[in-house]
Amino acid sequence: MKKQSTILIKRATLKSIPKIVTIHKKCVSETNARLYSGSTIKEWVNQISERSVKDQFTNSSWYILSAKNKIIGFTQFSLDDSKLYQINIDPKYQAKGYGKLLYKFVEKQFKKHHKTKIYLNSTLNAFAFYRGLGFKSLGKTRFKLKKEYVQMIKMEKTLD
Repeated sequence: MKKQSTILIKRATLKSIPKIVTIHKKCVSETNARLYSGSTIKEWVNQISERSVKDQFTNSSWYILSAKNKIIGFTQFSLDDSKLYQINIDPKYQAKGYGKLLYKFVEKQFKKHHKTKIYLNSTLNAFAFYRGLGFKSLGKTRFKLKKEYVQMIKMEKTLD
């Protein structure tokens, strides 16, 4: 657990799932919608559910970020795979340093477990964010929904 004034990062619990789903859907429908088609956004939002998050709790680590006792963001990663799956901050709180704070927490976890690299697939809108944190592009990739594909950029960062 990390505390900085009224900011707290802690492991997500099953009780956190509804808020995680709400934030994730808001990020896709508000932030990602700027760079993806309406049909992709619609299918993407429809795939985000409490059940899918709960199913992923067993094979990855989930942490929530709270400010003034309100969950405003979350992250999902796997130390086993050296992958950062996502960082999502409620759109109302974006561009205020919370995403960077959550990323620094994730990087510390990787370093604590002697990982030398972090891999991720960035959405188009998050590419500049990750590049600013020292990630390098490895080329384009895509994530399959049911019918649509989400265009993404494979990235990696070597840890000191």
